[in-house]
Formats: sequence, C-alpha cells, structure tokens
Amino acid sequence: MNATPLNIEALNQLATRLRDDYVDVRNPALARDLDTAADVASEHAHFRFVVAEVADALPGENPAKRELLTLIGKEG
Repeated sequence: MNATPLNIEALNQLATRLRDDYVDVRNPALARDLDTAADVASEHAHFRFVVAEVADALPGENPAKRELLTLIGKEG
C-alpha cells in the first residue's frame, strides 16, 4: 500500500468529518472509535504544523531541515 501523506488542512478536515459523523452512529463502541480517530487526526495535524515550523526556522544547509521536511512529506 502506497499511502499519500495528508497535509495539515486535510487532517483537520478529516477530524471534523469524523467528529460530525460519529454522533449518528448507533454502535457506542464504533462512535468512541470514530471520536478517537478524530482526536488522532487532529493531533497529527498539530504535529505536522510544529515540525514544519521547526524546519522553517532551520538554515537551508542544515541536514536536519531536510529530514524534518521528509518526515512530514514535504520536499527538503
């Protein structure tokens, strides 16, 4: 499976959709799982934002900058 990394906006939209949809689920366990998935997507979006901010603060020649950008699916 070759998954495309989700950007911050896509992750936040996914979190919103999951939160909006879980209230309509009749199975309480599935509703909790959807709520948890929404939390994970939201936290991952925040993580990607913070990593991008750290990478942007590094000088272009710093090898850590390329590694951080690669971690979040951006070109280094």
